[in-house]
Amino acid sequence: MNYEPNHYQLGYFDGASSSSDESAAVEKDVLEILASRERVQEEINPSGNPVHVSLSNLDHGDRAVLRISDERDRVQKKAFTKWLNQHLCKVNCEIEDLYTDLRDGHVLISLLEILSQQNIPRETGRMRFHRLANVQHALDFLRRKRVRLENMRKEEIVDGNPKLTLGLVWIIILHYHITEVLLPGSGVQTEEVASRSQLQRSATPTENSLETPPGASRTSDLRSAKDALLLWCKKVTEPYPNIQITDFTNSWRSGLAFLALIHRFYPEIVNLNLIHPNDAHSNLQLAFSLADRHLGVRAILEPEDLLMSSQPDERCVITYLTSLYLALPHTPADVDQSAFHDEKLRRLEMYNEHAEELLSWLEQSIEALKDNEEDFPNDLIQLKNLQKNLLVFKQDIMHAKLVDKYKIDAIYDEITAMIFCEDVEAEDGMREMPISKELDKVTLNNRWVQLQFLVEQRSNTLRSHIAKVEADMSKAAKIQHDVKLIDSEIASLADRLDLEKRRSLASASSVSSQRASSNFANDNQRRNLEELDHRIWTCSNTVEQLLNDCEGLVRSNFVHAEQLKQRVLVLRQRVTDLNGELKQVAAGIPERNIFAQLNSPLAESSPGPDDKQQCASILAQINSSINWVQSQTTKLSLTEFGHDLESIQGALEAHGAFLKEVRHYRINVEQCLLLSKSFSFHYSENAEVARAVQSLEQKYAKLSGLANERESQLKSVVGFLEAATDELSHLKEVSHNLMTHCDWSEPPSVDTNEAENFLKTVTEDITTRDDNGSLRTTVYDGESLVTCQHPLAHLVKGHLQKLSAERDWVFRLISCFEHHLGCVVQYKDWHREAKASDNWLWKQEQTLQTRFDTAATLGTDVDNDRNTHEQAEALLVELYDMREMLSEHQEILKNIAKKAVKIYPLESRKTEVVDQPINCVALCSSHESSAFKVSRREKLTIVAKLGSDWTVKTAKGKSGKTPAMIVTIEPPSNEAVEFAKRLENRFQAIMNLCAEQCARIQMTSQRLIIMNKVSAIKSWTPQVFRNMQKAEREAMMRSLNEETRALLETANEFLPETMGSFELKQLSSDVEACNKIYQELSRQLKQQPSGKDKRGNSSGSLDRMLDANVDDFMARIENAQAHLVEAMRISPGSMEDIATIAQYLEDIMTSLSAIQNEYNTLRFSPCEDSNTAQMIQELTEQWDRTWFTTQSQLGKMKLFLQLHDHMTIVTCQYISKLEHTLRKQDSLPNKERPLLERREKCEDLNISLAAIQPQIDVMVELAEKLDRVLSKESSSSRGKSLPACNGLLVEAIETVQEIVDRWANIQFQCNERVKLCNIEVNLLKNFIGDYNSMCKWLDRMEKKAPYREQRLLVALDINVNDSNYVWQLANKWDEAKDFYDEVTRHHSRLEET
Repeated sequence: MNYEPNHYQLGYFDGASSSSDESAAVEKDVLEILASRERVQEEINPSGNPVHVSLSNLDHGDRAVLRISDERDRVQKKAFTKWLNQHLCKVNCEIEDLYTDLRDGHVLISLLEILSQQNIPRETGRMRFHRLANVQHALDFLRRKRVRLENMRKEEIVDGNPKLTLGLVWIIILHYHITEVLLPGSGVQTEEVASRSQLQRSATPTENSLETPPGASRTSDLRSAKDALLLWCKKVTEPYPNIQITDFTNSWRSGLAFLALIHRFYPEIVNLNLIHPNDAHSNLQLAFSLADRHLGVRAILEPEDLLMSSQPDERCVITYLTSLYLALPHTPADVDQSAFHDEKLRRLEMYNEHAEELLSWLEQSIEALKDNEEDFPNDLIQLKNLQKNLLVFKQDIMHAKLVDKYKIDAIYDEITAMIFCEDVEAEDGMREMPISKELDKVTLNNRWVQLQFLVEQRSNTLRSHIAKVEADMSKAAKIQHDVKLIDSEIASLADRLDLEKRRSLASASSVSSQRASSNFANDNQRRNLEELDHRIWTCSNTVEQLLNDCEGLVRSNFVHAEQLKQRVLVLRQRVTDLNGELKQVAAGIPERNIFAQLNSPLAESSPGPDDKQQCASILAQINSSINWVQSQTTKLSLTEFGHDLESIQGALEAHGAFLKEVRHYRINVEQCLLLSKSFSFHYSENAEVARAVQSLEQKYAKLSGLANERESQLKSVVGFLEAATDELSHLKEVSHNLMTHCDWSEPPSVDTNEAENFLKTVTEDITTRDDNGSLRTTVYDGESLVTCQHPLAHLVKGHLQKLSAERDWVFRLISCFEHHLGCVVQYKDWHREAKASDNWLWKQEQTLQTRFDTAATLGTDVDNDRNTHEQAEALLVELYDMREMLSEHQEILKNIAKKAVKIYPLESRKTEVVDQPINCVALCSSHESSAFKVSRREKLTIVAKLGSDWTVKTAKGKSGKTPAMIVTIEPPSNEAVEFAKRLENRFQAIMNLCAEQCARIQMTSQRLIIMNKVSAIKSWTPQVFRNMQKAEREAMMRSLNEETRALLETANEFLPETMGSFELKQLSSDVEACNKIYQELSRQLKQQPSGKDKRGNSSGSLDRMLDANVDDFMARIENAQAHLVEAMRISPGSMEDIATIAQYLEDIMTSLSAIQNEYNTLRFSPCEDSNTAQMIQELTEQWDRTWFTTQSQLGKMKLFLQLHDHMTIVTCQYISKLEHTLRKQDSLPNKERPLLERREKCEDLNISLAAIQPQIDVMVELAEKLDRVLSKESSSSRGKSLPACNGLLVEAIETVQEIVDRWANIQFQCNERVKLCNIEVNLLKNFIGDYNSMCKWLDRMEKKAPYREQRLLVALDINVNDSNYVWQLANKWDEAKDFYDEVTRHHSRLEET
């Protein structure tokens, strides 16, 4: 099959399909490196001693691979931690260290519950087995979700294995975040994988090069998801010609691809014209910040993660891009779908064509394999040919088809990705594959797996048939060889039998003169016949066995089985004939029948006197041995085992001497046997001796068996008791350590980390001993002794009960230790939170007492009453903010108080005299050996606390001592409750102080208002008073009196703190004076006629005078406006011009302030003429406009002058000088002292930068204020011309921004220089140390080398005839070999240096 690459092809046919995940490749390389190093060490060290592989043993390439792996792990750890926190924040949980925070399993279960919206069971304890159970619950949940977890062990996660922890988190991200989002409903384990697994389980496990690896399913899903995501990214960024996305690593390093994704959907938030293509760090930072602010996608990566490493981590990039995909609309509206749709149809047509071809071949192959399941031939050559043909089909034809299948799968994945990116509006569940079910990927995979199964099954069947035929051939060859041997043996037996026949005939025909010679001849012939009979019997058995083997070959349909069987039958007939001839020869021997002799003693002649004496002597010796054996047996049965370990050890030692004596007596028994066989007695005496010997053998065997059994029993029970004693001693030591390790009455002194490590060590030790260690072995040995009904079973049971009781006691103490440790952790956490709250309250109190205490002095400067009033308002705003913060903090205090009730009173555990009974609870039951028994959760009362044992009383009135470790005093802790109350009281005091300060500042502001009104009233003249409306005069006086009365009432609550009595008296007197002025002016007004003034002028003349005053005042205001416009038109060329403008504005402001009172008089002058009123209104508008414009321009100039003063300290020339200094120090020296000097210079520069940093901060603050003023002025200009000085101000703001940016860069460079210097200093020190060490070693070797060479040459010149030559040469050779080994060991270190 040939496929043409196209625009939408994802790179399967240009080598990309064979590339696996970069991180998995790095892991594989690391494992191969370490494994290869271990194999080399095993070859160098064949003794089996452990050899540790360290980084120093690796070459440069291997260390580079390890560095890449460590860097990748660091980036993944940081990114995965942020991803987890994004989800864990939903349950108010956050992790800091990924490796340690997942160890207890709780965070893992919480994460899975959030992602799956299902509940998972969990253990609440903190011991190791609780953590193992929680992690197991999480892994089981993932397996139930059909997530494949290869080599994922709960112990590795609990122990914090970095590789497996990262792998587990990646599996969760892949399943719940990537695959489920990009391929909805796919799951990690698809249907095809399940069917493949089922077929493979039924097949015989063999080596198959074409079999799909275990992780192929997850790899396939990841590849499909990656392809879909990559195609989406390409499609979105297609309009950007400078952005080429080919992978998930280097394509994203510049940051332009991220910005392009965001710009394609939201062009208003990204200005690509301002992007610098070469500034990757800024681009990445901008993209991550924009995605966070506008899309809600929190950055799990940092720019350094993509720039500092050799290659960005693919997993982290895919995870972040998946989050972007979820936040973005998936497909832009301007994308043309027509070309994309046509390409998808072309891909579908190509897929259907090649899939039909592959499916047809699979069906034909499967049917052919099913039809050829008939019986295989028994010919080995034919079987070998069948096996060869099957191997060719498997390795050549199937391999070629497998390549085609991979290409078809690639097209299928491309179509999946296209469908994924094609429809924007369709729901995820509506995306269906437009391929028939008969041709889809699952069907092809199922058929392929079925074909693999059938091929593997046929291969296994062929192998079994070939093995069976080869075994039959081997058996047939053995039968032929044995037939030849039996044939030669039968021929030999026939010759011997003929010889015996001749001897028998000769003996029967001859006449003997002596009886003894005749008996001797008969005895010899009898022994010969017995030998022949035994040989014939052996041949008969062998022939029968051969006949059985032949029958097996016949049943196996072996080709030559019948021929072999006929040959064996012939041999059996010959053996039968020989047996008959032997019986005929034996029947011809006189005075005996040889076959009867085999069953009973031969009849002899009557014994002589010497024979009887020998027989009696032998019988006496045998009976003496029997008596000794019986006495020792009785002694053994009466010996006791012992009642304890010491006595049993003594019994074992004594029994060893007894057993040695019994074994030594075996010599006497053997002598009796020899004596009984050395003489030939009459039948009756022979039978009596035989019976005695048989009895001796039986009784001795019984004694030996009893002695050995007793030794075994003693050794087994001694071994058990010694082991049990050691275990009891260890358990008691552990229980003692648990009870005395920590002083729980002093929680601050308890090191919780050390206590947790101690608890972990103890728990692992006891668990290991209890599961597969010495404790479990000891208990098993004891139970075996009890089951076997050992004589000391009662003693073994007692020790087993002690072991069980002590073991249970240790586990109960562990739970008590864990409880007390939890109480200490709770105590410390609560106190830390309470202390932090107390410190925060203290800081707020100090702020109230320092910053806001100066509020009482506000308003003393009446001339600056406007600024003072603004300060008072600002302070009030700050106080209101503080009061809100205090109100929010009140919830924290309530939570602290609620937790205080649950704090255990650990301080009450101190050893002291108990004045009144204290209620407590037993955490566990007491020890079984304790005289005073308490049960778990039993309510107790403490009577006395002395040391580690407390005297308690039960509810029934019984009292006794119990360990303090198993007792806990119930909450609450009086100390915690009192501390919480103190916090509450302090909080209330601060709230009262805050309210008091608010009242003070409000009174100060109110006093300022009253003083302003007093000043205005005191400035009234009769004319001003008469010009005012009556209602206005009365309202002003009424408000003055009411505000004064309210101020005095409020001040009575805070006197004398808020303001002194002098100020109140002064204020009261001023108000009274105002009342008198008002009354006097009112009296004068009543005395004047209604239409005349004091001089008798009419109201018309008054209006004319007012018009004249208004015209005159208007002219003065216009003059001030002219000066203001002139000042705004000045184009400053230097700072002197700015100062001139500021002084000009200051003069204008001074002149306006001088006529302000006159303005107020005119403004409130009454008039009856409407024209005059209109003139006064215009005057007011001109005044306000002139006043506020002058004030704002003057403030702007003052801000700029302050900014310029700071800019004179930190100038661009100063920044350039610093940058020049850094550029001169760009390259690092290669010696230690210059490096240290360079580091000191960088540190000094850092110190100087820190000293100037406050000036920079002030500059930034002033520039921001000035920028806000200019922005407000620009927005309110409405097309009017702006002041000419604004351009200079804008330049100053830009200069400040440039200075700040360059300043930040200098700070960053200085910090980086210091870090690099530290790294280089450490590397240089290590290099110098290694270099000096290697130089010394080389000098020493150079001195040894000539000496070694000379000694070796001398050894080679030794005389060969010398007997010590070999030994001397071997010694010299060992010395030379040791020298060479030492040089070899230092070679790698020398290369590294």
